[in-house]
Amino acid sequence: KFGRCSKGRLYTLAEPLVGSSFLSEPDGMVWKQQRRLCQPAFGTHMLERATMVSASLLYEDLFPIIDNNLDKLEISGCMNRLTLDILGHVAFSYPFGGLKALSSAANSGEEGECLYDAFDTIITTIILRARDTPLRPLLPSKENFNFWKASRKLNAVVNNVVQTRLDEQLRSEREGSQKKDKSSSSLRRQKDLLSQLLLRDKDGSRLSKTYIAGNVRMLCFAGHETTSSTLSYALWHLASNRDIQQRLREEIDPLFPQKTTESEGYSGPKYAQLRQLRLLDAVVKETLRLHAPAGVARRTLEEIKIGGNAGGKEYTLPKGIDVMFFPCMVQRLPSQWEYPEKFCPDRFLRLPRATFSPAGGRLSVTLAVSNSSSTGSLDSTSDSDDTPLQDEGKTIPRRPVPFVEHSYMPFSVGPRSCIGQELALAELRAILAHIVHRYSFEPADTLSEPVEALTLTIQPNEVLLRFQER
Repeated sequence: KFGRCSKGRLYTLAEPLVGSSFLSEPDGMVWKQQRRLCQPAFGTHMLERATMVSASLLYEDLFPIIDNNLDKLEISGCMNRLTLDILGHVAFSYPFGGLKALSSAANSGEEGECLYDAFDTIITTIILRARDTPLRPLLPSKENFNFWKASRKLNAVVNNVVQTRLDEQLRSEREGSQKKDKSSSSLRRQKDLLSQLLLRDKDGSRLSKTYIAGNVRMLCFAGHETTSSTLSYALWHLASNRDIQQRLREEIDPLFPQKTTESEGYSGPKYAQLRQLRLLDAVVKETLRLHAPAGVARRTLEEIKIGGNAGGKEYTLPKGIDVMFFPCMVQRLPSQWEYPEKFCPDRFLRLPRATFSPAGGRLSVTLAVSNSSSTGSLDSTSDSDDTPLQDEGKTIPRRPVPFVEHSYMPFSVGPRSCIGQELALAELRAILAHIVHRYSFEPADTLSEPVEALTLTIQPNEVLLRFQER
C-alpha cells in the first residue's frame, strides 16, 4: 500500500540508528532523492568488494576463534560481529573491531572496548524500550546513561569520518580530476559506500552531511543483524543436514586452489563465480524462506481494506494503527509450499517453471532455463521434469504449487524493498562458501535447536556447533 502508510513506532524508537536516512523517511521527494543517490552504491564493484572483505575478515579474525573452540562454539554471536565488521569496511572503510575484541577477550580475559560495543548497547536499549512504557527513555538510569554515551560515540565516529571524506571530495572537485589522490588508502576508500553517497546527483545536488551520516549508520544497522541471523540459521541447517552440507562442499571446492600462501594474496572464489553456484543459491533462498529476519512496520494514514480476493474474507485496517508483518510467516504457508517447515533447498532447484528474484516474489512463469539471469535468480527445469524432492532420505512427491504473487519476499517487495539485498546475498554466499570449504560441522548439542527470538529482527537465541577442520 505504497503512499497509504507511514513508518510505524518501531522506526521512531530506532531513530538513533535509522534517523536522517531514507529508511526512516515517509514516501515523498526527500525519500526518492536519497534512494536515487544511494542506489548506485550497490553496483557490481561493491559486491566484489564485499566478497573480498568477507573472506579477509574470515581468515584474519573468525577462523582463529573457531580453531580455538572446535568442540563447541556459539556461532550466532560471532556472525553478528563479523557482519558488522564487514559493513564497517564496506560502508565507510572503518574497522568496528567486533571479532578482534572477542578474540582479545579469549586471550586476556578482558574484552577491549570497540565501536561494536556502542552499536550493541544502542540496539539492546532500543529493544528494551520497545517493550516498556514510553517514559523509560526519560529515566535517569544507568541504562539510559550508557545509551547516551554509546550514541555520542557512534555519532562522533561517523560524523568525523563523513566530514573528513566530504572535505576530501570538495577539495578534489575544486582541483579537478588531474590532481586526485592516487594513494592506496584513497583508492580503497573510493570504492566504499560512503564514496558513492558523497557524489553529486545528475542535477548537481548532493545529500547534506546529516543525511550522509544518517544513511551510513542505517546501512550498518539494517545490514548486519539481518545477514547475521540468516548466516546463523543457514549454518545450523547445514550442520543438521550433513548430506546437503557435503553436496554443497562438492560444489564449492573446485573454486578453491589446492594450496595458497599469504604472499599470493586472495585466490578464493570471486563474486561472479559464487553467484553461479546453484546449490549455494538454493541454500540461501531456502534459509531466507524459513527465517526471513526482517519485519515490516507501518502506520496506516487512511482506512485500508485488505483481503477479499477469490471469495476470501475482507479485513479493514483503521486509520492511525501500527501494523507489523513478517514475511517468514507467509513463506511457510502450506497452501503455497510443500512441506513448508522442512529445510529443503532442492525445492528451489526443482520447483516447476518458477522464477524467483533475490528480493522475492514469483515474478513470472517461464520456460527459460537460465543460471545467470539479470535478477540472479534460478530458473528450474521445465515442467515436464517430475523428479521428486529429497529430504532426510525420504522421497518428497512434487505437486503443482499455485503461482501466487509475493509468496516469497524475504527482502520485501515494491518501491521500498531492501536496497542492500544484493550486498547481503554477496556476503551470505562468500561466508558460507569459505566456512563449508574449510570445516565440516555438526550441532554441538542435538537438544539445543535454536529458538526464534524477536528483537528488532528475528534472531536465533543461540546456535551451538562443533567444527572439524578439513
